[in-house]
Order: sequence, then structure tokens, then C-alpha cells
Amino acid sequence: YTWLLVPLVLLSCGKVGSLFGSKTDPCSLLTVAEAQQALGEPVEEGASSEPKTCLFKAHRNEGNTVTVQLHDSSGQDRKAWFNKERLRRDSQLIPGLGEGAVRIDSASLSRLTFLHEDELITVIVASTKQKHLADAVTRLSRNVAERYGATLTATIPSTLTSPVAEIGRAH
Repeated sequence: YTWLLVPLVLLSCGKVGSLFGSKTDPCSLLTVAEAQQALGEPVEEGASSEPKTCLFKAHRNEGNTVTVQLHDSSGQDRKAWFNKERLRRDSQLIPGLGEGAVRIDSASLSRLTFLHEDELITVIVASTKQKHLADAVTRLSRNVAERYGATLTATIPSTLTSPVAEIGRAH
């Protein structure tokens, strides 16, 4: 019976992210309920539109969608693309998500891409109905990152005053 446990022990010794890698089905990283909450309306089951893309469409308006995409390129190409995205004027860095995350917002679409072990994962929320796309895509991306095995850290709201600032004011 011990010989049955050896493969399990060997598998558990590897990095969590490496268990997923390029074989992960992007539709497994998000639920219908999460997509519905992000869009604020009922959605269809996620469907693979390409080998590494999953699309959740709203029932009434197919233009309102949630997309999860695993990027298919070499590690160096991915990092170069990610760095280029970070430097865009309309990009916003999102702390506490993977090894780096950048979000780009427009009136009817919000796209967040995070880096995890040389893998790029993008979550897109597109809607003409939903008004809080940035919040929705950030929340979904945290769920996707958690399921993908990426690092998540709690972020401190910017409204809190740091102890160092308080000490400076006391004098």
C-alpha cells in the first residue's frame, strides 16, 4: 500500500502552479455565479472559444461578457508584453495579486492581467449595463488567481494613516 502513496507525495512536492500550467481549462477558474455577479445579469455556462480562452455571455445581451484567458506565448514574450502594459498611461497597477497585476479600464470594458510564475492570465468584464467594471474585474481576478495558485496578499486601504505619519504629526 505504501507504493500507492509515493506518487501522491511526489506530486505534492512540486510547486502548486506547475500542477496547472498550460493544461488548465480557463473555464475551471471561474463559476457562472461569479460571472453573473460581475455582470449583474444571468449568464450562460462558460464556453471555450479558443484553447486557452473561456467566455461567459449574458443571456439577453451577448455583448456583455466575462472572459478568462491564459496567454500562449514564451515566458520572455509574456514578460515583455506585461512590462509594456504596465507603462501605458491608462493602466493601473493592482497590488497583492500574483507577482504583478495591471488593469486597464474604459467605459464599457475593464481588463486585468496578472503574472504568475511566468504565466499571464487575463480577466475581462465587458458590459454596457454594469457601472462598476473595475471593481468587478478586480474581484473576479482575485478568485481566478486563487484557483490558479497565484499569490494573494491583503491590501491596505489608502485611507488609513500610517504609524510613521502619526509620529511625525505628534511633534
